Amino acid sequence: MTGLAALLAQADAAAPAVERHLWLVRLLAWVRADGPAVDEADPLRDVPWPVRRLRHLLSALDHDADAHGRVSALLRQTLAALDPAGLLADFGFSPRQGFVSELAERLRLGLLPGTPQTHDLGELFQLLCAEGDATWLAALDDATLLGLAALCTDTPEEPPQAVLIDALQLLAGQMRAAGLAGGGGPRRPPPPPGRAGPAPVS
Repeated sequence: MTGLAALLAQADAAAPAVERHLWLVRLLAWVRADGPAVDEADPLRDVPWPVRRLRHLLSALDHDADAHGRVSALLRQTLAALDPAGLLADFGFSPRQGFVSELAERLRLGLLPGTPQTHDLGELFQLLCAEGDATWLAALDDATLLGLAALCTDTPEEPPQAVLIDALQLLAGQMRAAGLAGGGGPRRPPPPPGRAGPAPVS
């Protein structure tokens, strides 16, 4: 048993978080795998192979209720155990004020492989995503997106408002803190009319 069938058989929502994260890594490796040469007469010739494979995944799950239940349970359990703020609010913000410590952290992320042992959605996002994903992600059609969302939630057409509001509040707080922590010292009020300001230092 290889390929998608093996992946579906290995889906286990009761597995430890590390095993569930590694399952997602293997699933995305299968999604990204190169496909055969596309015939010019193929009506789907402009559809990237990852999009085709995701459609095939949804079709396979539609015909296998047991696999559908296990994959959906795995995805929901994984998302419920992760902190979404790591991706929706913290991602891209420097966690450290010191230049040397921040440089060391960026070097670590660039040179060392990521770890699946995390409760941070932002860290898992970096582990799962690869260069070139943006191209096929942009090619996903609405039906495929809704099908994938339905595996993760009972309300695929509704955004997770509570999660987004929490992330926005945290992001606003971080932006305010970053602004208050900015250099430059207190602003000097303008001199009164008719009175010259301090002479410039030569």
